[in-house]
Amino acid sequence: MPNPQIDPSRLEGDALARWYRRSPQEIARERADRATQRYDAYFGGTRNGAAIEDLTDLRRQQADFGKVRRQLDRENSWLAAGALAPVAVVAGLEGGAALAGRALIQPFTRTPLNFSQLEAWQIKPATEQAGRALSDAAKNALRRVGRARFARANGKSASDMQSVVHHSDALEYAHLKPAADPNRLASL
Repeated sequence: MPNPQIDPSRLEGDALARWYRRSPQEIARERADRATQRYDAYFGGTRNGAAIEDLTDLRRQQADFGKVRRQLDRENSWLAAGALAPVAVVAGLEGGAALAGRALIQPFTRTPLNFSQLEAWQIKPATEQAGRALSDAAKNALRRVGRARFARANGKSASDMQSVVHHSDALEYAHLKPAADPNRLASL
């Protein structure tokens, strides 16, 4: 590098006085020049947006390298057969076992759940089913029946379990589904 860092201990007289009197702008310019010199020395080019002198030559070399690499790949592709042979054998054995297992399992599989049957309340349109809202006495009777059904299903009453039975379909809207049982276990 032509412009190394200056050691002030080696300066004397006017040179030392000039070095100490440099302005902050001069110091910053010197640092930037040294950084550019280091960059150019390392990368062999220029910085700050300047183009590399022979960019077309570089692109041509890259294209030639790509051609040579592809040619070597084609010539040496047979070498992969030895490395991949054990994997191919294992995959073939496992694939055959998987196909045989699938053929054995198919007769024992169940058909998926079919919900094609509608509940009674779904058969008629809601406008035909809608009646009058239940009275408080009817709601209380349905709640008693619901608690009894819940107790039978669990073997314990809700009060013994320190819990409360609620209807997932609120009884206030039970008149909208007149054919549906509001106390079915799925609703409790």
